[in-house]
Amino acid sequence: MEEARLLLEHGKVKPRGAVLLVPEAICAKTQTAGRGQRGRRWESPPGSSLYATILFRRGFTQPENAWLLSFLAGAAAAEALYLAVSESVGIPAPRSLPRIGLKWPNDILLNGTKAGGILIELRSASALGTVALIGAGINLGRAELPPDLAGRATSLMQEGGPEINPLRLLQWVRHSLHRIADLHKNAGTAAVMRRWRQWDETSGRIFETVQQGQLLRGTAEGVLDDGRLQLRLDGGHILSTSSASSLIERQGPARH
Repeated sequence: MEEARLLLEHGKVKPRGAVLLVPEAICAKTQTAGRGQRGRRWESPPGSSLYATILFRRGFTQPENAWLLSFLAGAAAAEALYLAVSESVGIPAPRSLPRIGLKWPNDILLNGTKAGGILIELRSASALGTVALIGAGINLGRAELPPDLAGRATSLMQEGGPEINPLRLLQWVRHSLHRIADLHKNAGTAAVMRRWRQWDETSGRIFETVQQGQLLRGTAEGVLDDGRLQLRLDGGHILSTSSASSLIERQGPARH
């Protein structure tokens, strides 16, 4: 993401037609300063996972659509992982393969445990307008996770999935991003949210949110069409929020 930001600042990102940018993505072999919720930082071993930043527009950097980019990116990552696994093992896929899911808004889950996430930054480039930097990290190999993530994170191969080339997965992510963006162009916001809900495993998880300086905790009961999370607080009150952090990393099969 740092490299993508520098390329934008130095005018080295160019349009290719009406849709694409060049370069379109930057992929790293390892991660030395990963960033996530609550300012968390971590390092990741080389060669075992996807660490990439995709440069993207497609109308999702406009103010009215910027919030939807988190859901589009989450749905694209889940779909891409499914397609990459299916390509590797064939169709129909064995039932023993890990279950792919999403936790609001775009954490990637395998068998209910976090296996990846997405971080999005919007950056202005003088010749291009606003560009989204979609940073995606997805754990694929068997490399041992840091001790502080034990039991709270997993990877595709640790959950019984096949070995996947990170660059091939990146191709599928790019494909799915543009495919779902096409859905939005033709059918609007509802189409993106429907695609995201196909993978949603948010309900039943515990989240924390800060409202008017007060820390509140509640159980997720769904996601509204505008992307807000619905939490049932102690006492039964339903709160809708666009900012919250999950406190549970693993749970059973989704209940759709």
